Amino acid sequence: TWVGRGDGGGRGRGRGRRDNNFTYAGSQTVKCQPLPETITEEAMMAAFGVYGELDSIAINYAGSPIYGYANFTTPEAAQAAVAAGAVDLGGFKTTVFLAKGQKSHDTDSEPSNGIGLFNLPFETTQQQLEEMLRAY
Repeated sequence: TWVGRGDGGGRGRGRGRRDNNFTYAGSQTVKCQPLPETITEEAMMAAFGVYGELDSIAINYAGSPIYGYANFTTPEAAQAAVAAGAVDLGGFKTTVFLAKGQKSHDTDSEPSNGIGLFNLPFETTQQQLEEMLRAY
């Protein structure tokens, strides 16, 4: 179960790397694990807020181990948290590393003529697809 504060942007749910020296250009999100079962958003806000302004916090209690993300407003704040190596959450040390940034969508790009078709019956033929899409 995910809980989080903020607009949900920049969660960086991609696979993080445990190498604290590895950087994802422009990442504003850090992943931290393991987290104690009793962790709260407020506790994470307090612990990570010392490194810079936070946009949101997300915690995955269903994970094993429990892990979370701190989404900063600047890449520099995220780098500062990673530079600490480990963050103390009320006597519980958690490892911090940069999460992969989500791919941005270029709003200035030209429209594509490609489409994605999903959940089609296995026996669907190209001819049937062409007939269905002919009007478009």
